[in-house]
Amino acid sequence: MDSDVMLFENITEDAKNFAQYDYLLGNGNNAGLTIINNTKVLLGYRDIVLDFYTNKIGKAEYEANGTITDMSFWKEMKRRGEFKLGEITSIINGASYDAGLFVKQEGVILKNGEKEIFFKNGIPYARGEGEPVRMKCLHCQGPTKFYMKYFARGNLSAVNKKKVKLMMWLRNTFSPLLSSALRTSAKKVISKTGF
Repeated sequence: MDSDVMLFENITEDAKNFAQYDYLLGNGNNAGLTIINNTKVLLGYRDIVLDFYTNKIGKAEYEANGTITDMSFWKEMKRRGEFKLGEITSIINGASYDAGLFVKQEGVILKNGEKEIFFKNGIPYARGEGEPVRMKCLHCQGPTKFYMKYFARGNLSAVNKKKVKLMMWLRNTFSPLLSSALRTSAKKVISKTGF
């Protein structure tokens, strides 16, 4: 589980719903939250990573833009098809794991490119194509990390949502213009002001 994932489910119990798979990813490549039911998957993943950095770096591009991330290696693992892959974002009994607040997934509606999250009794839900979908986790990638402190409290008021939208706009607008040192200083100021 990535540090930007908030878990709202007993994953040990819930893993029983996915016992027939060797491993599970979100949308087939997102590893913000991964369930691994077969230790051979870890060995296969390790072999892909070591092979890339030993033999292929500079010779192969797993991503069109030339970058490499953990998701690049999960995509390669999926492409090889050696293990039975399941989809962690499948809706089971009205609930799903989140692939990312900006990431489209079956059965969940995006509004203006983002999942609309609301809480019932401290539990997160997303707008679904029919009934609301209980979210077993929330993956706060990139600028959506600003939501995490409100999600941790189990509510998101309209005022706090506006604060988050402002912070996301400021980050997306000004971050590319700042040096690394200035970005670090800005993060400290933002943190101290309570955003």
